[in-house]
Amino acid sequence: MYNLLSKYGQVIGLGIGLFFTLIFFGMIAANGSTLDEAANMSAREGIAYLSETSIFNVGLYAVIILTILSALAMLVFGVMGIARDPKGSMRSLIGLGALAVIFLIAFMIAKGMGDGDGVMAAITKFNGLIEGENPSDAFSFITPGKSGFIGGALITTMILGGLSFLGLVVSEVMNLFR
Repeated sequence: MYNLLSKYGQVIGLGIGLFFTLIFFGMIAANGSTLDEAANMSAREGIAYLSETSIFNVGLYAVIILTILSALAMLVFGVMGIARDPKGSMRSLIGLGALAVIFLIAFMIAKGMGDGDGVMAAITKFNGLIEGENPSDAFSFITPGKSGFIGGALITTMILGGLSFLGLVVSEVMNLFR
């Protein structure tokens, strides 16, 4: 199984993704009149109208299923790799732990920046973008806890992006002296 996936894994993944993408776009093309009707409505009515149809269900279910399958494959192959070579896997586990620590720090920072309301404040800031409607109503499912998680993820992304840029600059400077 490992040899098959290491040899053809990318092609198989690309083929599965292409298959679901074609089905998804086929569903959208077959229901183009529904999209035209929704485009002529207000944003809130259009979203409500499209959510009552099943145009996007194939794409959503495909994404959910493929995400779950990818996560399961990642866990299975990760555990297999650790079982085969525990010493060699130590660096990966340390990296995963460092990533978890960075996210935990970023989550604490996000929670400290207004009790997790940073994302909520950004949504409320653009209160007049959709004419005559309150955009924050459309995001009422975002609780302060979820907002803190989103803020933590954004801060983690910024930290890791900064570290990547710093690593790039340092490695290039070191290459100048070789």
